[in-house]
Amino acid sequence: MEHKVLALAGKLASDHDGEILSSVKMLQRLAGKAGKKIPELIAEAAGMPQRQRQQQTRTRSSGQQTRPRSTQDWLRFCLKFPEMLSEWERGFARDVSQRFLLTSKQQACADRIILKVRRHKGV
Repeated sequence: MEHKVLALAGKLASDHDGEILSSVKMLQRLAGKAGKKIPELIAEAAGMPQRQRQQQTRTRSSGQQTRPRSTQDWLRFCLKFPEMLSEWERGFARDVSQRFLLTSKQQACADRIILKVRRHKGV
């Protein structure tokens, strides 16, 4: 199964949207059967150590949080400040923070939301 997962992950860089979409759908099915998220499935198949696989923001022993690492992590961070976001932005951030791949338009909207919160919070 590892070979199949890595082959599908490689197709995510394709120039053909249909190939990308079918690869994501297959990865979703495999991840669902394994009870994992797609990034965890790919990282495990690639032999990445457990310590490096953890993508979510973790709390350090001092209680300080590490900086978000991905767009999805940043959007989850932004959702901690709902008063700063419009109803549409909150809905968008909730939806997109659960996706593995973003379109260029989704990425641009996410970047605007993240920048808005980061500027206001000084992060």
